[in-house]
Amino acid sequence: MKWREIWDGTIKLKPNDKFFTYGTGDISEAIRKIEGLLDMKKKGEKSIANHVGVVSTVSYLKGLDYITREPRTVAYINILEAVFPVFKENPLSKYDDGKTGILIIRDITNSDWQNDQVVSYIRRKFLGKLYNIPAIVCQFVDNIISYLIGKDFDYFSKLNILKLPICSRAVAIADKVVLDKGYGVHANAATPDDMTDYVLSHLGKKYIIVFATDNMLKMIQEQITDDIKVDV
Repeated sequence: MKWREIWDGTIKLKPNDKFFTYGTGDISEAIRKIEGLLDMKKKGEKSIANHVGVVSTVSYLKGLDYITREPRTVAYINILEAVFPVFKENPLSKYDDGKTGILIIRDITNSDWQNDQVVSYIRRKFLGKLYNIPAIVCQFVDNIISYLIGKDFDYFSKLNILKLPICSRAVAIADKVVLDKGYGVHANAATPDDMTDYVLSHLGKKYIIVFATDNMLKMIQEQITDDIKVDV
């Protein structure tokens, strides 16, 4: 799949579509390794996501191509995400860099109204709030203890120190509070790895993939045996 299919409106995203990223930087790699320690120990499975956010606004504007003068559609899409130092609303285009792996999924059991409510909650509750560094430390400690004892341990994450957002916690809390839905773990302890594992294990009946970069699709196919269906 190609990014141009999003920008020309071939693939139409919606508010509350969730996006997961496989970043190429050292910090992104460190997050994936630490959050995926237990899965690697038990299943030999690497984490494919270090960050998660949510589509907030989608606009499609029609006009004429500047060079060819042919009609065309251009998408303007914003996302809500926790990136240091604050929870922000950014253009999705920041991830169209030819390197970052991207997976965008949709919960097909939600109505448009429910999706709007989730986005509104996230914007109202977290936008502009400081990034919660202590929460990341707590998750790292929990993940290391989980690896050492061979089973899930989430005590420190559940404390929700400072009540400020990190990327996965903000999304998981919003789904829990607004829709009473979860990702198989406590909302305060949810990591991007937990969330992608849950999503990929519930494809078809609950979630669909609406977009994925080729590098992300390759990593997904290494983890699930079923054929991957991408719904446009």
